Amino acid sequence: RNTLAMDLTVQAASGIMSMTGYPDLPPVRGGVTIVDFMGGIHLYAAIVTALHDRSHTGRGQRVEVAMQEAVYFTLASGLDYLTRTGKSPTRAGNRQSAGSVSPYNVYKTKDGYVAIHTSTEQHWLNILAAAGRDEVKDDPRFRTNHDRCAHAEEVDAIVSAWTETVTKAEALAAARKYRIPLAPVRDVSEVMQDPHMHERGEL
Repeated sequence: RNTLAMDLTVQAASGIMSMTGYPDLPPVRGGVTIVDFMGGIHLYAAIVTALHDRSHTGRGQRVEVAMQEAVYFTLASGLDYLTRTGKSPTRAGNRQSAGSVSPYNVYKTKDGYVAIHTSTEQHWLNILAAAGRDEVKDDPRFRTNHDRCAHAEEVDAIVSAWTETVTKAEALAAARKYRIPLAPVRDVSEVMQDPHMHERGEL
C-alpha cells in the first residue's frame, strides 16, 4: 500500500514478466493491462461479497484488494513447475514456460498465425489427421506428450508444415472438424467484427 502501483510495475513485482517473452531477450510485459483489470474484478467480487454479507448480518466491512495478490494465481503453471522441480520457470516465448505440453505454440499460416494448445493425446492425433500425417502417430519420438516435449522443435516443424499450407479460416474449420484446440491470432480490428461478440452485446 505504500508503493505506487501501476500495471507495468506490478507485472514486474508479481513474476508475470519473468515468464513473458523469449529466453534470449529481456522480460516483456503482457500486452494488455491484465493487473489493472484483475484488480478491478477482485475488488468487484469483494464489494459484492461484503454487500451480500451485510444483507444477512446487518454489518458492513472494509474490503481490500492488492493488485499483486489479484494476479498471483495466474502464475499457476509456473508455480506447479517450481513445486515439482525446485526451479523457477523461464521465458519460453509462445511455448508453455514449464515445458509440459506439446504442441503448445503459435504457428504461421498463409495469412497470419494460429495458436494451438493441446492437452490430451487425442488432440495430437487429431492434428495429425487434419494434417494428413497419420504415419507420424507410431513414431516413438511423438508417441506420448512426454516424448513430444522432448522433441518440441520437431513437433513444431510437423505442425508448421500443415498450418503454413492453409489460411487462418481453413485452420479454424479443420480445428472444428477434427476437435483441435486452435484459434486464429486476431488483431483488434478482427475482434471488433466478431459476430458472436455483437450478438452477445459486448460490442
